[in-house]
Amino acid sequence: MKNTNIRAESLAGIMIWVFILSIVLLGIGNMISFSYNSIQAYEENSTLELLKSNTDSVIRKIDTSNINAGERFFLHKDNTNKNFVVGTGAISEPYTYIDSTGNHIADPINYVGDVYSRILYIERYDKNLNTNNQVIRVSIKKLIKK
Repeated sequence: MKNTNIRAESLAGIMIWVFILSIVLLGIGNMISFSYNSIQAYEENSTLELLKSNTDSVIRKIDTSNINAGERFFLHKDNTNKNFVVGTGAISEPYTYIDSTGNHIADPINYVGDVYSRILYIERYDKNLNTNNQVIRVSIKKLIKK
């Protein structure tokens, strides 16, 4: 009788330790998953902020005076001449799709990396103090592939 009590106690002890170990491993797994998701969100946000910052610095250096208020326009990085070209209309609309470094993507459906959409438009002209300043809106979004 004494022998069966010892076996039952050791079995109960093993079961308790397995339960405690499974809870600890589940907690570690949740921490790793949360860490991975946080890193992914940080990388995505930092890429978007970098693209917005680069677009802002490019817009400040280019001439957009010939674009009407309310008109969408697109930026194209000309790698041969090392400058940016401003285009409007349906001809320049394929320049909407860029990668994480701002380069144009010709085929966004078959592109392996992340694809971003960058659309710019002039909201209005600000004519305070006899200056012709423009209010330019920028929309940069990461596209989701299905």
